[in-house]
Amino acid sequence: MCRADRSPIVISPTLSLEPLCPDHLAALFEISKDKDSIEDFQKASSNYAYFMEWIESALSDDECAWTIMVRNAVCGLVTFEHIHEPESEIGFFLDRRQQRTGIMTAAIRASLVAIKREFPHLKKVVASATASNVASNRVLEKCGFRLVQTVPKNWEWRGVMHDTNEYAWTP
Repeated sequence: MCRADRSPIVISPTLSLEPLCPDHLAALFEISKDKDSIEDFQKASSNYAYFMEWIESALSDDECAWTIMVRNAVCGLVTFEHIHEPESEIGFFLDRRQQRTGIMTAAIRASLVAIKREFPHLKKVVASATASNVASNRVLEKCGFRLVQTVPKNWEWRGVMHDTNEYAWTP
């Protein structure tokens, strides 16, 4: 639902969230191919058809997606799945060149405010992050998510089994 019919969210003079649109796809695909910018939770792949399946899902009526823009350049994405249900799941990724700058924390905070305003029926937003991904876990915690559980060795990424931290945010 968060497509061109939604207004951009301006966070600062240089940072905004724009509704996901076709103009963003080429840049998002380039970011998604970088194994240091994205984890498999967000469907990292150098296969364009696979990437487009994921994007088409993000453009569905059951999802809300914003492109993270810095100085009018695409640098990441924040998505919410199952927005018509009481519980939604957030996903996010950021170009590695923009990581550790506070951009993702600002983007998630702003998107949580917007998603709650647009979909007041939401009772909870959940998130998952690889337990060893310190940056993603820290961002979620700074944005008010609380750790619910750690699931041991439940998914394979880059040939290694990893633990997953599961988080929840309630407005």
